[in-house]
Amino acid sequence: MTGCSTKKRRYKNDIDAQQALNEIKKRAARDKVPIRFYPCSLCNGFHLTSSPGHNGKPKELKLYKLFLKYLHK
Repeated sequence: MTGCSTKKRRYKNDIDAQQALNEIKKRAARDKVPIRFYPCSLCNGFHLTSSPGHNGKPKELKLYKLFLKYLHK
């Protein structure tokens, strides 16, 4: 696993990120745990975050809806 300039752990694709997220959730013994993953434009990989995203919605969902809106213009 190569790194990212953000110093965060980089996952090469969404499948790896989801698997890591599932494993962490299973054995988490701390209060703050990652709840989602997101794409990184700096390393073209994925990172985990404990942030729910903007307005409580995952950022990926917000971007997807924006993309769909753009397609239907």
